[in-house]
Amino acid sequence: IISKCYISNCKANTSGCGIYCTGSNPKILNNTFYHNTASNGGGIDCEYHSNPTISNNRILANSATGLGYSGGGIDCFESSPIISNNIISYNYSSYSGGGINCDFTNSAINNNYISNNYSSWSGGGIECGTASSPNISNNIISNNTSNYGGGMDCGSGSSNPVISNNTISNNNADKGGALSFYATCSPSIYNTILWGNTASSNGQQVYLDDENCDPNFYYCDVQGDKDSIGLNGSIFYTGIYQNNLDTIPSFVAPSAGSGTGHNGVTADWSLQAVSPCINAGTPDTTGLSLPTKDIAGNPRIRGGRIDIGAYEYLLPNSIHEILNSFEMSIYPNPANKFITITILQKSEIEILNVNGQIIKTAYNKNKETTIDLENLSSGVYIIKAKTDKGIAIKKFIKE
Repeated sequence: IISKCYISNCKANTSGCGIYCTGSNPKILNNTFYHNTASNGGGIDCEYHSNPTISNNRILANSATGLGYSGGGIDCFESSPIISNNIISYNYSSYSGGGINCDFTNSAINNNYISNNYSSWSGGGIECGTASSPNISNNIISNNTSNYGGGMDCGSGSSNPVISNNTISNNNADKGGALSFYATCSPSIYNTILWGNTASSNGQQVYLDDENCDPNFYYCDVQGDKDSIGLNGSIFYTGIYQNNLDTIPSFVAPSAGSGTGHNGVTADWSLQAVSPCINAGTPDTTGLSLPTKDIAGNPRIRGGRIDIGAYEYLLPNSIHEILNSFEMSIYPNPANKFITITILQKSEIEILNVNGQIIKTAYNKNKETTIDLENLSSGVYIIKAKTDKGIAIKKFIKE
């Protein structure tokens, strides 16, 4: 178990500067990997049947450098780690997979923030290379940059990942601002937002390099609809394209533009109440292997149907007071000038309006936290507390 470590400014001549796994299955939890450099896997490298759990880490500003080298943040070769709930940002690869690179792997890549990574050739955020079919769901993939596939590149006929409920926005590439596919790669994409991505040459949202690349899109929100799918020369797109939208997704606070020049890390990619993506996902989620919760820890299906994108909108008329393994009390309620929140564990606290927008934040260290409400207008608000034991939600009234 490798936990709560700070690993920075290291250098490896070959692979895995921060941690190198070969034939091993460690738990890599709650660490920071910063500014490390290797040939492959600047932060973490998993090779030859290594299946670690990589969760709740900050993997920042690491590099994989040299000709043909891959995986600025994480590199996976003949291994299938579980990669979940990480912040993977500002990493660099001189070849493929600025954030994550996959070759001969079937990893689970879920609930990660993959933003502002760069690769010189392909897969600014994620590269699905040779014989790789990971399960990629509930991720924010934003403001990454590459030559092919600013958000994600799939580059092998035997690489067909399951891509579901991701928000792939404001990425930039020469070809395929959000996604690029070549070598007969034809995965299926469900309930995913492709919006605000740009390409300087071809395929603002999607680029197909090969005649046999025919990805299928179901219940997605694709900017520009099928016209945003760029084609190499005179090839044709004959994939299934069903029940998709072409409507502004109405993010709460997206980054100001596409590519690594804009900050996708601090942007808020959750949905406003007016978003057309709410309750617009596939009616039947059987077989998609989705997590039970969204990227924010809310139940994945609310209001009877799944949303499009990484966030499930917290509908005002379906908000219930949730108690998950810990107790939270608030007083007074109704409140006027202040409210006091009591939680026994250390916690992150958010106050949201009924549209799900965050109004105030606080950090509870000493069981009780008092929050000033004088600048809030009268109405109903939501307190959302996050601890290691789960999430609690309560409503209160500001008089």
